[in-house]
Amino acid sequence: MKQMIIFFLLFPIIVFSQDTLRAKTIIDSFDSKSGQFIEKEYYSLGKIDKAEVTVLKVTDLTSNQSLYGLHFQLANYSVSTGSGTVYNATLDEDEIDGLIAAFRYIDENVFRTKPGNTTEFNYTSRGDFKAGCFWTARERKWRIYLQLDKYRLGSNIGLESKDDLKELIKIFENSTKKIQALKNT
Repeated sequence: MKQMIIFFLLFPIIVFSQDTLRAKTIIDSFDSKSGQFIEKEYYSLGKIDKAEVTVLKVTDLTSNQSLYGLHFQLANYSVSTGSGTVYNATLDEDEIDGLIAAFRYIDENVFRTKPGNTTEFNYTSRGDFKAGCFWTARERKWRIYLQLDKYRLGSNIGLESKDDLKELIKIFENSTKKIQALKNT
């Protein structure tokens, strides 16, 4: 009985600590400061599979300071249960060039290879976003993935073709152009 009481007393602490240990982006930290009046603007870049991709502009209206990033939103709904989950991920502006470089490397180097073993290439952001590609030795093909929350499998977006990869790179490059345009207005 004592073990059960201790478990129920410690369980909320364990659950809370797991959530607070999650990495945050600079935008998340900026957005969560107290005493700010925040405006968020989303500028559409298009869709990747079922995920909406936008440039996010977060402005503290009290200081007129703005931060920019690349934002993904994926809504997974189950027809059978009538419920769903929405996954969000944001990359800070300074991470976008690294993501573009990673996917250009995949396009120019990785997709030309046919490894004998299962092989992975991963890009990990400051937050919980993860992306890359992997070779499945059994299927003998490359698969591209974006994982909006690296702790939840339902947040995956899977792509397979070289055309999908080209479109992905184009959307990422357009995000940097849109951010520059917003900064110049």
